[in-house]
Amino acid sequence: MESHSPHPDPDHTVAGMSQLQVIPEALAQAAEVLRSEQDRVGRAAQAAGAAAEGIATALPGSSTAVAVGSTATEVVAAVRAAAAELATLAVALSAAASHYLAVEQQAAEGLERAGRRPS
Repeated sequence: MESHSPHPDPDHTVAGMSQLQVIPEALAQAAEVLRSEQDRVGRAAQAAGAAAEGIATALPGSSTAVAVGSTATEVVAAVRAAAAELATLAVALSAAASHYLAVEQQAAEGLERAGRRPS
């Protein structure tokens, strides 16, 4: 079980903040960075698989080829899982950005209906 001590200064926590500003564009940019990294990680998985196949072809039946093959299978699976996690995070950030933009739009429309201008 994990436990955390309370932060000694509540002003340095989200609960101690008077307001939290979310910048949807920053969320969207972070999502794009994650998508780019996902592509790179996916290419790395393909390269690792291809390298293992090359070793197996060059050294058929050898203990080295067998060891590389089993290790590569595990590494490729882990790298593909990392790429999938990056994709999930990118989708979540994109959704958050869209949600915050919609909330901002609704708030601005509400202020306009109330006769006030959004800042």
